[in-house]
Amino acid sequence: MQNMTLDKAKTDQIVEIQQIEGGWGIRQRLNQLGLFEGGSVRIKRGSTFGGPLVLEHNNSEIAIGRGMAAHITVSSNENGEKSQ
Repeated sequence: MQNMTLDKAKTDQIVEIQQIEGGWGIRQRLNQLGLFEGGSVRIKRGSTFGGPLVLEHNNSEIAIGRGMAAHITVSSNENGEKSQ
């Protein structure tokens, strides 16, 4: 397992949210989107040149900005698949 921030995750990688850093506002917004510590998401689309990340969570697509993604620490195993 390796830890990184969500904005560093690769396309099609499944990651588990370990920690959300930031104040009440960012935590509240992510909770409204269904993202919380312990939850898993798949990176559906990301760009190395910036722009929002598109995540898949509970059969829904969620777009979040890279600034917000930089506040989310995630973990994944080496091959990008979630361990069973």
